[in-house]
Amino acid sequence: MDNDIKIQLKEAKELYDSRKYEESLELFEQLFSTDSDSFSRNDMITYCWAIYKVRVKNFRDEDELFEAAEFI
Repeated sequence: MDNDIKIQLKEAKELYDSRKYEESLELFEQLFSTDSDSFSRNDMITYCWAIYKVRVKNFRDEDELFEAAEFI
């Protein structure tokens, strides 16, 4: 299972690198809720950047903005 999560984390990073920020964020969120211990420092950095791109940069809801900023 650990190897499967690593593969999915790589996929989430590739989605982010392809500028598919929302898809990347969805996958990161799913993986984080399943097994946050498998996230490396670099995984967390990319996850936080995806949060920034989707929820902070062009926020629609102030509550969502503060929640995202607090997580980051």
